[in-house]
Formats: sequence, C-alpha cells, structure tokens
Amino acid sequence: MAPYQVLPPPAEFADAVLGSTGLDAYLLDLRTDGPSSARTWLDTRTKTRLIGPHYDPTDNAAYHLSGGSLADWFDAILHTQEITPVRSLSYATSYQ
Repeated sequence: MAPYQVLPPPAEFADAVLGSTGLDAYLLDLRTDGPSSARTWLDTRTKTRLIGPHYDPTDNAAYHLSGGSLADWFDAILHTQEITPVRSLSYATSYQ
C-alpha cells in the first residue's frame, strides 16, 4: 500500500482527461498523427501531476508540471488507472 493516498487530479489537469477514457491502461504515441482535435489538445499548454517521494494530499494541486504541452514533454504516455508504490524490478542480480 502507498504511504499516502493519491487523490484524483484536478479537472484542469491533463491527467483528468487521460483518466476519463474508461480504459484500465493504454499507450499513447505522441509522435504520430491523429484526429486534429486530439492533436490540438496534445499541443496545447497544460498541467500534469508530478508526484514524487514527497507528496501532500491536502495540497494536491501544488504537485504539477506546467508551461508546456504533453507533446513538448513526452514522446509517449503509458496511462494506467491503478498506481502502486515503486518497487525494484529485480532484488538480486548475478553477474557470471
């Protein structure tokens, strides 16, 4: 379980739109063409959450990245509805 509850994103954040698809998970390639309305939205300045090891759920809106568009910041977005605490991909690595 996460050390703190992560609240839903504020409505004006890109995360709110990305989470409203009804899909459990999806990959969005921002380098490809798409419908002009989607492309316009992806190219428009926005806010998205930036939650790291220090997060205060009572000040949810303060944890964000702003000033650019999703297309400026990312080549692709992997969106999932469920979040889990970070964990190591491998606990033991052996080199032979």
